[in-house]
Amino acid sequence: MQIEFSPSELMQIGMAGVMRRISAIQKQRSPQHGIRPDAEWQADIEGILGEYALAKYLNRFWSPIVGRLDTDMGDVHGFQVRATPWRNGCLIINKKDPDDDVFILVTGENTTGKRWTLRGWLYGRDAKNERFWTAKQKDRYAYFVPQDQLQPLETMFNGS
Repeated sequence: MQIEFSPSELMQIGMAGVMRRISAIQKQRSPQHGIRPDAEWQADIEGILGEYALAKYLNRFWSPIVGRLDTDMGDVHGFQVRATPWRNGCLIINKKDPDDDVFILVTGENTTGKRWTLRGWLYGRDAKNERFWTAKQKDRYAYFVPQDQLQPLETMFNGS
């Protein structure tokens, strides 16, 4: 399922990403999950792009939560979103991610940023399979689940 953003939506998303980054700076948060310090601004904006794409797909109001590290409520209406600008990117799950949470992969087009695709979903426990455990960059181990191993969105949302 492909989601396209209008220029005004991209402006809102960008501002929310900036607010999220500034909140992290104020709280002196260290980079998480191997994100390089020089990529944190981009990661915050891309994360919100993914979250907004899911909210738009669900046709539900969503407001980005800025400054919250816990994910008890999920990113969007109880779901966890993992976003990457790489069209062929994997769903990345960390050992500490909750087993019972639903994780949804959203990929983008890293040239314009306006078109993002919801690729599929998995429960955390299903993603934590040793065959997916690897390091895509030095000392950054996680579960990297290929897109062909994800459940189709229709099985989760029944065409919402």
